[in-house]
Amino acid sequence: MPSPLGLTSVPRKSLLALLLLSVAPVAISAQKSDHPSFAVTSVKPYVGETPAYSLNFDGGHAELTRITVADMIRHCYRLTTNDQIVNLPDWAKNDRWDIKATEEEDISSKLEHGPLDQRMALMNSLILELMHDRFGLRESKTTRVLPAYELTVAKSGLKAQPADAVIQGFQGLDGPNGHITANGASMALLVMRMGFMPEVQGHPIVDHTGLTGEYSWKLNWTPELSSLSANSSDLPSLFEALQQQLGLRLVATKTAVPAIQVDSISKPSPD
Repeated sequence: MPSPLGLTSVPRKSLLALLLLSVAPVAISAQKSDHPSFAVTSVKPYVGETPAYSLNFDGGHAELTRITVADMIRHCYRLTTNDQIVNLPDWAKNDRWDIKATEEEDISSKLEHGPLDQRMALMNSLILELMHDRFGLRESKTTRVLPAYELTVAKSGLKAQPADAVIQGFQGLDGPNGHITANGASMALLVMRMGFMPEVQGHPIVDHTGLTGEYSWKLNWTPELSSLSANSSDLPSLFEALQQQLGLRLVATKTAVPAIQVDSISKPSPD
């Protein structure tokens, strides 16, 4: 699982920074399809010890570094844990890849403009098509019953404020664990960010808030793995901060969550 880095919106430089061989790369054209795809991709095995992956989209170029197939599937389908991916071979969970790609001009333009959720959806569609083309991935949607958390609105009511009609500058989520600032962020972005937090123990989070808009807020808490103990920090735990500051609750449960069934997949030939 990637490091719990901030999800930033993006003036494009690094559209997403998440936690997040000696053979020279040879450019290979992506197959044309009805879905948006990269113009050119290069896929090489990653050899090293750094565990966290990163995704960077910048000015017509994309780099997916130190990434596994499991990472890409989770990212594209907004899954929290590998338990939500059925029939995935071990190599797809463990083998890491360095991927470089270029975008067609019209796709690059769409990644620079428009609502953040639409830009992220396009980015995920590009990554998914890359897996179809280079890894032979064929998948179908399903569900699994797993330990999970439900995100709901607290009885006290929502405290996050609706975003301004016109959002200037930064849009999305930003900040390290313990301090998050949101401007024009959806509940889906909050759920994705919380999925990286140690407090949820890798369990999926199901959004039952019913909130479809974009909101602005600040969230401050004492991270579970912080060097500060609960006794030495004035900030509440994540669960308490969500309720006190945003009017949201995380409730532990066991329920059906979205999952992906892998029907077929194969290792790519490095280039």
